[in-house]
Amino acid sequence: MANLSIAINHYFQTLPRSTQEITYFLNLFTPAVQLQFISAIYHGRDHLHSSHLRTDQPITRENASHILLNEYVAIIFDKGTNIESYLKKFTECAQNSSFDINFL
Repeated sequence: MANLSIAINHYFQTLPRSTQEITYFLNLFTPAVQLQFISAIYHGRDHLHSSHLRTDQPITRENASHILLNEYVAIIFDKGTNIESYLKKFTECAQNSSFDINFL
């Protein structure tokens, strides 16, 4: 079963840029994994200047739960290549904090 780790790895392998490519990418994953992916983007952005996950905020999907599923493509498209930095930072901080990203 696909999980967030697989989604992130697949993103880096394909680097979807157009809305059509992003839609195809997202449709490979369940809505739950898509939510995790969007959540990871925002957590990564919030941790750009960190090396560990912050302890002053919970690391949950709640940071993105208000976003509708049909908005995901636009979010990814609008953030462009910044997503790569956000996802790398999120995975780095999670690893340094011994946090399994698949439990996000």
